[in-house]
Amino acid sequence: MILHHMPMSPFGDKIIRILNYKGLDYTLREYPPGSQQVKKFNPTGKLPCLQQGEHCLGDSTDIAYQLERLQPQKSLIPTSPIERAQVHIIEDWADESLYFYEMHLRFGLAENSASNVPRMMANNRGIAKWFLTKVFPRAIRSITNTQGVGRKSSEQLTVDLKRHIQAVNDLLLQGPWLVGDSLSLADISVYVMLNCFKDSRQGIECLQGHDRVNDWMLRVEQATDEKIGD
Repeated sequence: MILHHMPMSPFGDKIIRILNYKGLDYTLREYPPGSQQVKKFNPTGKLPCLQQGEHCLGDSTDIAYQLERLQPQKSLIPTSPIERAQVHIIEDWADESLYFYEMHLRFGLAENSASNVPRMMANNRGIAKWFLTKVFPRAIRSITNTQGVGRKSSEQLTVDLKRHIQAVNDLLLQGPWLVGDSLSLADISVYVMLNCFKDSRQGIECLQGHDRVNDWMLRVEQATDEKIGD
């Protein structure tokens, strides 16, 4: 298996952690933003993309379920219908809501994009690097303005972040994981977004004092950080 991904992508991190947890053997290939090579194996140009032989799968949720089929022994999807539904809802919340917050925080706000954009563009070269560094923050703001998060004031963003982090905290009142009694796709999906929050001043400040959430993040890291065999 080959995992094609882009630096600093929460969705790429999500799949890397699933692969690590399941102990599946894979090769990691990283592409800078704007790379035209991606369309050679995935016509949609979407990353991350999991390649198995000639077959490419380019959506993180679809990839997660494919990996579940390949390695069901270390399951991240509960067998209980109720818990399975809860995992689906929480993953979708992470992918379709928290994602826009992390995107805007890291790359849409000038105070954070000044340090984050150069990190993302580190592997670009020449005029492409100069051009993308200039236009990327504007492109992100265009996306988040259309979606809605980008039109919120700094004060409202902070209120929202605190509310989202408190929701994670409250889910953890029932046990060490977000759903059921073991690590699930819900944990990994939310973790990768909150971890991206740490690339912003606002995210760092809002996570401070949430010991339960920070301890849970450490548990997710410990379970998913290391590639088996490395």
